[in-house]
Amino acid sequence: MFGEPLMATCRTSAGDAASDRADLRSPVPLRTRVEAAAAAGFRGFGLLSADLPAAMRAHGGFDGVRALSEENGITHVELENVPAWWSDDGPERETADAVRDLLLAAAPAWGARHITVTPDGTGAPWDPARADPPGAR
Repeated sequence: MFGEPLMATCRTSAGDAASDRADLRSPVPLRTRVEAAAAAGFRGFGLLSADLPAAMRAHGGFDGVRALSEENGITHVELENVPAWWSDDGPERETADAVRDLLLAAAPAWGARHITVTPDGTGAPWDPARADPPGAR
């Protein structure tokens, strides 16, 4: 149908989940989401960082999550959303670093082709020079 495989980003299969809530996790189990995406013709799948710990517990770690994807013909993986990556220090920076580290560990194990970052959604003025994230240098 298309020359490139279609990507089901994290919100495509997440069900009743939204980025403006305190709890970002999807209420839908990963197996259900991956199987539905594959059945709909998607060959790419995105998983939100908030959903990764539960996915790893349910499927026996990174290898189990990767096996689930492979069993369903998912060939492209996107790990989504390092929050507050622009923060200099404090709790936001600590959270950003922990999420970044988890996703950087998951990426090679799951074969993720890239990791996305979350924009600042506060509406506050923002200096574009901060677009050089710590850890990417």
